[in-house]
Amino acid sequence: MIRQLNKFAKSQKGVTLIELVIILVIIASIVSISASTLKWGSRNYDFRVSVIEFANFIRDSRQQALRQNQELVVFVDVQNLSYWGAKTKKLKKFPDDTKLSIVSAKYKNNAALVSKIKFFPDGSTSGANILISQNNKSFEVQVDWLTGKLIIHEKE
Repeated sequence: MIRQLNKFAKSQKGVTLIELVIILVIIASIVSISASTLKWGSRNYDFRVSVIEFANFIRDSRQQALRQNQELVVFVDVQNLSYWGAKTKKLKKFPDDTKLSIVSAKYKNNAALVSKIKFFPDGSTSGANILISQNNKSFEVQVDWLTGKLIIHEKE
């Protein structure tokens, strides 16, 4: 049995250096392609996360207005790519290469024009239509003025 194994092992040829180099080149190509895809995917992921965080902030603000039975305001600064609540005052930002446009009520704050979305104790809002874009990806966030319902449309 051992003789048969030795005979079989001697008859097998190894991998040549050229074959090994070709395999390494193929592996390196696959790794470089996947790395660039992951980098692009991570930017796209960060953008999606920022849109979801914004939508959650809007939803939470409406819920807070209902729970506390008082008017609550969310401010959106298109120029500085930021938003905050009147109660929290904590500034949240979109990624730097994001573009924002909003149709809603305006609010004058330190000589800068800022949009605001009001949430009323009965669940209604002042309404808003926000377009959030980055590269070729866009999301439209609609806040219904009557019901306060938030709808997100992904646009290509």
